[in-house]
Amino acid sequence: MILKYFHGNKRIVDKSNPCSIIEKFVCDAMTDYKLWEDDNSNINPISTYEFGGIDKTNPRCEITFISL
Repeated sequence: MILKYFHGNKRIVDKSNPCSIIEKFVCDAMTDYKLWEDDNSNINPISTYEFGGIDKTNPRCEITFISL
């Protein structure tokens, strides 16, 4: 799972703060909707956080799922 965070302003941001919360909610939702068995490290062994830059008009977190 790759989470690419686009911040909404020029302030310095610790990308792990928003990404970790987003990751938790996404993983829990995927488990609740039975899109995977569980969100443990056997099912989701790798998560990375990337900084996508600043986007004042569309701050967001883009999530990419990779099959290993």
